Amino acid sequence: MGMRMDDRHGTRVNNQDIIKSIGILLKDQEEAIYAKLHVELQTQSEEIKRSFRTELRPLQNGFDRFRLDELSKYAYDPDARVTKNELTHAADVKNDLLILWKDNMYRQATFSRAFMNRYQIPVTQFAYGDLHIPTQALGAVNIRSNLQWLDTWQTCSISFINLPFERQRQFLEFKDGLRRICDRVIGAWITSTEEEIPFPDPETQETYEDLVTSYNQYQLD
Repeated sequence: MGMRMDDRHGTRVNNQDIIKSIGILLKDQEEAIYAKLHVELQTQSEEIKRSFRTELRPLQNGFDRFRLDELSKYAYDPDARVTKNELTHAADVKNDLLILWKDNMYRQATFSRAFMNRYQIPVTQFAYGDLHIPTQALGAVNIRSNLQWLDTWQTCSISFINLPFERQRQFLEFKDGLRRICDRVIGAWITSTEEEIPFPDPETQETYEDLVTSYNQYQLD
């Protein structure tokens, strides 16, 4: 005899329940696998980061020593530092701050004087340990320092000496104009920190962008 209708219906219901249960089980297993995989990937990521930091530490220490040695040269005879190229000896106020903040070296008179000579701004102008320094302020400080110390921008350089008189005059005016713009941007930043106002405002931002463009495009030839 054939299966009754209610028996076939009951069988279909039971099969659907089984399929549903299997689906739930598979989903739970899938979530468990993904969770385990996520933990394993995080662990591997942390291990890779630790290994990477360990491998980089000697390089970072070497870089710190180079920057510290470079900065210390400005403590007593900064005028001897003008024969420097931009690739190796360009200003880097942010990294120099980080190095001086380590072990409170910024408190030592030699290094605080060197920083002042290098950047024409006291190290104490920067809030200790605070790296949230506006890009515009850092850029203006670095450019102003490069204008003062890098060989490219000095009147004693061969490139300058070989220029016709009129080009020399134009160069000096251009350099002085860049320095004044740097002063303006830095002054606006200092004012913003003292008066707790937003920085930069649209005008200062435009001024800074023009400064960077002019500095990067100028060729003394």
